[in-house]
Amino acid sequence: MKIVLGNIGVIRWAEFGLSPFTIICGDNNSGKSYASYAFYGFLYFFNTIYRLKLPDDFIGDFINSGSAVYDVDKSLDELNLIVADACEQYSRRIYVTFATSETMFKDSTFKIVLEKEDVRILDSYSKNFKNNSTEMVQVLKKGAGDKLHFSWISAEGSNLISNSFKSMLALVFSDVIKEVIFGKILPSVFVTSAERTGAAIFSNDIVTVSIPNDKDSAINSRYPLPIKDNVDFIRNFDFISRLSGNLCELHPDILEEFVKIAGGRYEKDSTTGNVLFEPTGSKRKYQMAQSASSVRALMDLFFYLKHVSAPGQLIIIDEPELNLHPSRQIMMARLLTMLVRFGLRVMITTHSDYIVREVNNLLLLENHNGSKAVDEILDKYGINKESLISHDSVSVYSAKRDLIKIPGFNRRQRVDTLVESTFNPDFGFEGLLLDDTLKMVNLMQQDILLADYEN
Repeated sequence: MKIVLGNIGVIRWAEFGLSPFTIICGDNNSGKSYASYAFYGFLYFFNTIYRLKLPDDFIGDFINSGSAVYDVDKSLDELNLIVADACEQYSRRIYVTFATSETMFKDSTFKIVLEKEDVRILDSYSKNFKNNSTEMVQVLKKGAGDKLHFSWISAEGSNLISNSFKSMLALVFSDVIKEVIFGKILPSVFVTSAERTGAAIFSNDIVTVSIPNDKDSAINSRYPLPIKDNVDFIRNFDFISRLSGNLCELHPDILEEFVKIAGGRYEKDSTTGNVLFEPTGSKRKYQMAQSASSVRALMDLFFYLKHVSAPGQLIIIDEPELNLHPSRQIMMARLLTMLVRFGLRVMITTHSDYIVREVNNLLLLENHNGSKAVDEILDKYGINKESLISHDSVSVYSAKRDLIKIPGFNRRQRVDTLVESTFNPDFGFEGLLLDDTLKMVNLMQQDILLADYEN
């Protein structure tokens, strides 16, 4: 999958791929969040708003005959046409994602190009849909076949042919087909924004929806969509805390590693509704307002992992190092690679050299996995073997100015973009933006130590 950004925030033009673990690092105001937020906004739009175009008379034939069959065996060209249509619609309304005026993004373009290896249709699917507690429509796909079968369940279903009912069916059928065809390509997504620390204690005081206007009034917000959704997630802890995340049920190591990073455990107080934090080794519990900023910064990630996460989902984390000590940033890197190993897709934006270099260490260890030396290193540094990750599961991009060729221009231009880091099997990813800063600090220290102050 190739994601192409044009004139989105400070980014003039950029192309990047989505790996199981995608890292975007760079300086402040370099476009990292613009890239991740734009992609989040598209996934939200595609999965909740975009309506797939059904064949002519598909709904009418279904109502008249009581059944219908949809061919989900689409060619790559057909899938790219669908995605291109969704991207075109999203580009026209991308300003909604960033909660700003339409003119700010009037020249913006967002494109996704699928590749052959991206096509992964669900092997099987089964779901019943209800209307007023009465089961009405059944949808089935058995095995690796290419047909999706829709059929009535209730006898009275075929008599409900109002326009509103037809519209409802069109929406349901569109969502089902999108899930079957694109569920593994354009996954459900969770985002934790850099504003999560404040949202942890001020979420009930934040007004996320402004006074509606004539355009996009249903989703018009004072805050960018990822921030709004992050706040709404925290507000819904009462409901979320009753769920159970499939990923952590399958892999309890996840929460064990998380507790090491947070330094304790979270729980929802059923009496007050407050989230409490119990530090490891203590019997006291603290509300978020009395807890460390690192505790607040990790709160929503804990509830997502424990109560919502499932293999195949995508999580986008803006600055996972937020308020964390360097030693815990290293542990965070190990947790993130573990999540990828267990089937979660991860995208992060980061300033943290500790996280990027630890990911490098983990993939270099994976290159030599099985050797006695690797086992000794894992034991010496307390690394869970499940944190090792192969280099082909990771992509690293630096947000910075670079000389690139932009379509439609004869000469290369120096613009704000995303530059992919190359992988060296001996040293890991090279050409990271953070390398220049570390070299400068080391050279300065060398100059200070060797300076002749007597002159």
